[in-house]
Amino acid sequence: MHRTTPHLRFETRYDHILTPLRQRGMPAAIEILGALIYIHAPLPDGSHLQITSDGTLPSDPDAVRAWQAYRHHDDNPTVSALIYDSTTDGEHRLECGLRSPLFAAIDAFLAARGLVPTWRSEFRPVAVHVRHQGLTGVLGRPWCSRAANRPPPTTSSSTRLSSTEAGSASSPTRVSVGPAARGLAITTSSR
Repeated sequence: MHRTTPHLRFETRYDHILTPLRQRGMPAAIEILGALIYIHAPLPDGSHLQITSDGTLPSDPDAVRAWQAYRHHDDNPTVSALIYDSTTDGEHRLECGLRSPLFAAIDAFLAARGLVPTWRSEFRPVAVHVRHQGLTGVLGRPWCSRAANRPPPTTSSSTRLSSTEAGSASSPTRVSVGPAARGLAITTSSR
């Protein structure tokens, strides 16, 4: 297939998805069919993987909030399976747009059906468990759209600083929070 500028632009942006698929022996590429944009990866049995976001791939990979991965066969419509779905109603909805669980599901699916390419026959899928503990507190906002309906974290009165406690009523205090080695570091500075 002739690669056009939009194809190349999307392939560059989604290289973090295409490269691992290619390392697994699948010549993955971006497919653009009108408004539908997805990742297409042929499998050894003639079927293919179709990976997309919630509907179509956005032009900005950082805007991906969920992944869907399907297996289809153009010549045999009975070969169709949903491999991974982290959309709002999907089985993996808590994983949101994370890539590791997506690849773990694809690897397990391919291995269970003997679809791992022969050059990777010694390949053993590894389960990845990601903990999202305390991220809302660090960011000060929900880390994923599924968490948006939860109430915001409460701040105890002992962690709030008024401008008079910081030194001067006329100079506001700016509090910045950043991750430290094993916890949070809270620093204050007056402007």
